[in-house]
Amino acid sequence: MLPQKLVQDLPLDELAALLAHEIAHFRRNDLFWCVAWRWMQALFWFHPLVWKIPSVHNLACEEEADRIASGRLPNWDFYPQLLARLALRVLAQPEVETQLALNGTSQIAQRLNHLQRGKAGGWTWRQSAAGIGLVAVLFLLATGCDFSKNNLPEAKNMTKVKFKKVLVVVQDEDGKPIEGASVKPTGFRVKGIHGADAYGWNSKLFGPAEKATTDPDGKAYLKYPVVGIPEEKEVTGALILSVDHPEYSSTYVQTFYVEDPNEPVRLTRGIPLEVSAYFGADHQPVTDLVPNLSQESIRQEDWQKTGNSGMAFHKLSPGGHLLQLMGKLPSGEIVYSDTRAFVAEKTKPCQFKLEMKSGIRLEGRLDDNVPRPIKNGRVMIDVRPKEYPALTVIEDFYENDKQYGGRYFWHSYRPINEDGTFVFDTIPPGEVDVVVLGDGFVSKSDGKPQNRVNGTLQKGAVMTIPQPYSLVAPVTKIEVKTEPTATLEFTATTKSGKPIEGVFAGMYPAVFRMRGMFGWIKKSSEEPFREIPHLADPVFSGKTDRNGMLVINNIPAETRAIDVEHPKYQVPLQEPGGWRDRHIRATFSSGATNKLKLAMETKGSDYIGTSR
Repeated sequence: MLPQKLVQDLPLDELAALLAHEIAHFRRNDLFWCVAWRWMQALFWFHPLVWKIPSVHNLACEEEADRIASGRLPNWDFYPQLLARLALRVLAQPEVETQLALNGTSQIAQRLNHLQRGKAGGWTWRQSAAGIGLVAVLFLLATGCDFSKNNLPEAKNMTKVKFKKVLVVVQDEDGKPIEGASVKPTGFRVKGIHGADAYGWNSKLFGPAEKATTDPDGKAYLKYPVVGIPEEKEVTGALILSVDHPEYSSTYVQTFYVEDPNEPVRLTRGIPLEVSAYFGADHQPVTDLVPNLSQESIRQEDWQKTGNSGMAFHKLSPGGHLLQLMGKLPSGEIVYSDTRAFVAEKTKPCQFKLEMKSGIRLEGRLDDNVPRPIKNGRVMIDVRPKEYPALTVIEDFYENDKQYGGRYFWHSYRPINEDGTFVFDTIPPGEVDVVVLGDGFVSKSDGKPQNRVNGTLQKGAVMTIPQPYSLVAPVTKIEVKTEPTATLEFTATTKSGKPIEGVFAGMYPAVFRMRGMFGWIKKSSEEPFREIPHLADPVFSGKTDRNGMLVINNIPAETRAIDVEHPKYQVPLQEPGGWRDRHIRATFSSGATNKLKLAMETKGSDYIGTSR
C-alpha cells in the first residue's frame, strides 16, 4: 500500500501517522463501500445525484481516516503539517506509484480545511439512517418527476420507432445461393421528393445497425426502421447495404427497396492478387509495403504478407483497377511505384512486381494576397494518377470510377508556416490537387463543376474545384492562388423575437475530386511510415449564445446550404423550386459578412414527409 520511494526516507513519526491513516481505511471497510457505491452508480445511472455520490463518499472516507489518524498522535496539530508535506512529496513521485497512498493528492485542500475546523465526532448509525432516508426521498422525487413527465402531452406525442424486416437474397453469378454472407445496413433513403438523398444510419435513434447472415438458401432478413426520419415523418423507402463474404468480392448496394421487389444481390468470387516491389538497378526487394488499390470495401487489414517481400489480396473484383505501392527502404526513405492500370479477369490470378522510385518533394507557398504572418493555415493535397485528369464535368469523373472500380487517391496535409510556405518531403508521382484554408483566406476555386445532361453542359453542384499542378521529379514548386474568406453572423429567435440559445448552425463545404469537409481527412496516407502533425478539424458550425447569436468565420465563398437544428425549434419549411426541406440557402461573397436572422417555429408545426 505504501510505495517504497515515498517512505524510504520518511521519519518514524511520519511513517506511523501514514500507517495509521491507511489502517483506518482498512478497519472501516472503506474499500468495500467505495465499490458498493460504484455499483449503485451503475444500477441507478439515470438518477442525477448518484453520479456525485462516489466522489463525495471518497472525500468523506479520507476526512474520516484523517480524523482517526490525527487522534492517535500526541500532538494533534502535527498531522495537518504532515499531510501537506506528504502531498508535496507525492507530487514528485510517478503517479502510478502513488495511487493508493493517502489517495495521492486527492482533494488535499478540502481535507486540510476539514482538519483545521477542529476534531469532528465519529459517524453514528443515526446519521447513516438519516442519510439513507434522504437518498430515498430524493430518489422518489426524481423518479416522481420523471413519471409526471411521461404524462405530458408532448411525451405522448413522441413517435416510437417501429421496425420491420426485409428479405435480402444473396447469390453468386450463376444464381446459386451463397450461405454465410454478412448483410448490414449502412444507411437509408426515404420516399418522396428526397428519395435520391442518402442518410447514414442513426445509431442514437435506431440502435446499432444489425448484421444478418444468409442461410443455406442465401436468404437473410434485415431489420430497418419504418420511419427513417421520425421528426419529419419521412418513411424509409430503401436501404443502403454492405454485403461481405470471405470468398467473394465485397459490394455495396446503394438502393435496396424495402417494399418493391429487388433483384438478388450478386457476388463474384474473389480473384487473387499478389504484388511485390523492388528498388534500384540491383532490384533490391522492398519488404515494407502499403498497397493502394481502387476498389470499394477494401481495407488495409485485408492484405496479407506473402514470403519476405510480397502482399496478397484474395477478394479482387473483376474489371478495371488502379494499383500503386508505397514502401519504405531500410534506410528510412519512402518510395513509390507508378500507378499500374489493369483489368482483372475471372479465374485468372493477378501478379505484379513493380519498380519503386524516390518520391517527389513538393515546395509550396501562398500568393501575396494573404497578409503575413499566416495564422491557422493548412494545406490539403490529393495526388491523382494520370488515368484521372483534372476533369470538371461530374459525369466524366464518374465514368472513370466505373472504369477503374473507384478512386482512393493518395492524400495528406500540412500546417502552413507563418511566412506562407509549406513542404511535403516526399509524395508519389502524378498530378496534385491542392486546397488551402486559414484565418481570413482560402484557395480560389479552379472553375465551377458542370453536369452533362443529354449531351449538354449545365451548371453543376456547388463545390470548390482544387487547383491542379503537375508533379516533376525531384522537386516541384507551386504557388497557390488565394482569396479572402466570408463570415456568417447568424441570429436565431422565436417568431415573437425572443433569442434562442443553443441553436446549431453549420455547413459542409465540399471540394470536387477530393473527399472530406473542404478536402480535410484526418487520416493521412503517410501515417504508416511518418508521424503527421496534429491539426484540429476545420470549423464551419457552432451554437448560438444566450443572445441567439453565432459567428462563423473563414467560410469559402459560394452559395451554401446551412443546417439549423434545435431540440425544441425548427426551421420553417423552405420550398425553393418545390424542394421541401429545412436548409437555409445563403450566398457568401469573398471578404464579405452575411447577416442572417432566422425566426424559428416550435417543432411539430408541420412535416416534410407524409407518414401517418
